[in-house]
Amino acid sequence: MKRAAVTLAVLVGWLSLLAPPAIAQSWQYSFQPSNQIGSQFQIGIRSKFGETAYWATFIVSAPGGQAYSRTIRVSADNWGYLTYPRDFRAPARAGAYRYVIVVSGKIAIRAKFKLR
Repeated sequence: MKRAAVTLAVLVGWLSLLAPPAIAQSWQYSFQPSNQIGSQFQIGIRSKFGETAYWATFIVSAPGGQAYSRTIRVSADNWGYLTYPRDFRAPARAGAYRYVIVVSGKIAIRAKFKLR
């Protein structure tokens, strides 16, 4: 388990360095607290021009270096959402988090948030 987390963390690092950013104007993203009890946040992505469906990989780096990922298929110009930590089967720990959303091997979104 620990080895898988380290491998995923290394993958996130390489993606951040090697993957060129996707065209900024073509992606919209959403980040908001969930209405559910506890510290949960909804993260979303949408293709502004929405011509075709795509796969989006959400990678969240938690405090302490653990990384969690999940891939979803998003159709046309619909929003694709995941809720952290629920959809990632991850613990919710206080601290600073970073996340990237990768589409077609390119980083479409790079952002951060804090859980208190």
